[in-house]
Formats: sequence, structure tokens, C-alpha cells
Amino acid sequence: MRTTATGHPGAARSRGFTLVELLVSLLITFTLLGLLIVGIRAATAGAQAQADEQTVTALSTARDAFRSSFGMEVPLVYDGAPLASAPNAARPAAAPSAAAPVIGSGTAANPYRVNVFRRGEDIAFLRGKRVGTAANGAISDARYSKFSLSYYLVGALEADVDGVDGPGMFTPQVDGLFEGVGRTFGRPPVAHEAFVEGGTRRLRIDPEHVDQREYDEHGAGVAPATPAAARSIAVVDAKGRAFRYYRWEPDPDFEVADDRLGNRADLNIPEVLLLVGRAESPTDPTGGDAELRRARSAIVGAGPNGLFGTEPEATLRDVLNDANTDLVLLRAEAARDNLVRYGS
Repeated sequence: MRTTATGHPGAARSRGFTLVELLVSLLITFTLLGLLIVGIRAATAGAQAQADEQTVTALSTARDAFRSSFGMEVPLVYDGAPLASAPNAARPAAAPSAAAPVIGSGTAANPYRVNVFRRGEDIAFLRGKRVGTAANGAISDARYSKFSLSYYLVGALEADVDGVDGPGMFTPQVDGLFEGVGRTFGRPPVAHEAFVEGGTRRLRIDPEHVDQREYDEHGAGVAPATPAAARSIAVVDAKGRAFRYYRWEPDPDFEVADDRLGNRADLNIPEVLLLVGRAESPTDPTGGDAELRRARSAIVGAGPNGLFGTEPEATLRDVLNDANTDLVLLRAEAARDNLVRYGS
């Protein structure tokens, strides 16, 4: 009778994993885990991008509803720092005046001034090509506000500022201030609900917004740990970057045949909206976009890469991991995924 090596009849020889088999099993396991992690990250990024798309669409719809309700564009709020260091800053740091109305008390804790296009000073600002190059190579244009969106569409201010404690507001007047707040008109003010609901999954509100990249963009130095003003409320994307509301007016002389090619070619449109077209066609930075040519405002989000394209060159190259591409093309690449909704 045949016996095994152990002397027990019929006993089967036990066999464990070899080192090679164990390594192959581990490799397969880690590969599957890696694919799972990549898939989860891709799904998360896709969900974030979709949420940001929904946000910018909701803001655009709310902007149109504001215009329909009040017969004017959403006023442009000068946010103070970091735009204070931008070329031709929208508003000086001087005390508030009739020519420079403020939202709220107008104290140092609340420096937000309102730009509306019907005032001579404001139309000059909105028609000016307020663009410059900061020392770090960034493109700086002060004709935008983060807080206009949260103030006028979400109604995120306190009752002593916009008349309603919480979402909503009183009727904004032509100067951008709110009816009946600190002023008497002989009639009761009318309250309006918010045009878009804040604090939802579709609309993220940051009540203490600070963005170092924005400070870098305008050469304003290091951002404070917390905002200097108590009411720095912004609508932000999945990466914490605030959506921007740009507002401009074309120069009435842009068709004059003179050497101001910049005015004639781009109608004073903010550079953030021209980065892609400028890289593709130096003679027509609008890229033939008739909607952009008609526009007078835009809501812009930084998109999945978290860049507007106007940031310092070093920031663009670091985030995009690109050390060699021409700067014009690099800015276009950074801006290509921007979320943009025009307003006529």
C-alpha cells in the first residue's frame, strides 16, 4: 500500500501560497483598490462640477429675475480689499458720500460701496478698461464683485442693511441702497424674497470668505486670516472659490478709427472673458461670440481647476503643472473650464 511522506495512508499533501503567488495577489488587490480610488475621485469631481454648473445657472436665473423685477442690472459692489490695490480701484477708501453710496453703515467695518451705471463716475469706471498687470504678472481688472451676488440675489445681509433679517431684502433703489433702510420715504417699504435660496446643496455660502489667490491676482499681498469686514459673504464653488459678477459698459467711441485697438477689438469686455478667444484669434478676442459682444455683465466661476486664468503666472504653472507653455496659451488653458453666464 502506498503511503504519504508522513506515513499516514491516503493523506493529501498540504500546499501553501508561494512567494510569487502572494506578490501577484497583492498586486491585483492594490491595483483594484487604486482603480476604485480613482473612480471615487472622478465621481466626486464630476459631482462637484455638476453642482457648480447648477450654482452658476441658478445665479444667472436669479440675475434675470432681479432685472425683470427692478428694471436694472444687479448693482456692482466694490468689495474693498483685495481690490483696493487693483489698477484704478473702483472706489477710494474715503468716507462715504452721495457720489459713493455704501451698503450698511459705511464704517470701516463695512466698506462696501455700490457702483451703478447711471452715475457719471460709475459709467466712467464701467467703460474703462480697468486692467493692469500686477508685479507678479497677474491680470488685474477690478470690475467685478463677489458680494453683489450674495447681497442682491440671496439677500444675505442683516435687517439694518437690506431691511430683512435673513434671506430676502427690501426693494433696491437706483443707487443700489435698499428702500426704507435708514431713510424715510413716506410709504412702507416692500420686502422681496431672495431670488435664489442660499445654504442649500446647490448654493454654498461662505460667511467669512478669504481667498489668497485673489489677493495675489491683484497684488494686494497676504490675505488676512479672517476678513476685515464682518459682512464678507460670498457664494463659493466646491473648491471654496467665490463666483464673480462682472459688470461693464462699452466705450461709446470704440468704433472710432483711431489707435485704440484694444477698445475697438474687445468693447471693454473684462479680460477673464477673452482669454480663450485671444489665444485663438488675436484680431478678434471674442472669438466671433455674438452673445459676448452684446453682454454687459457676466457671472463667472473658476471651474474644476480652480483657476480663472488671470492669476499670477507662477500660480498657473504650479496648479497646471506646466513649466513650458507660452503664457497666453497657458492662461487660455486655465480659463477653458470657467463657468460663464452672460447678461445682456
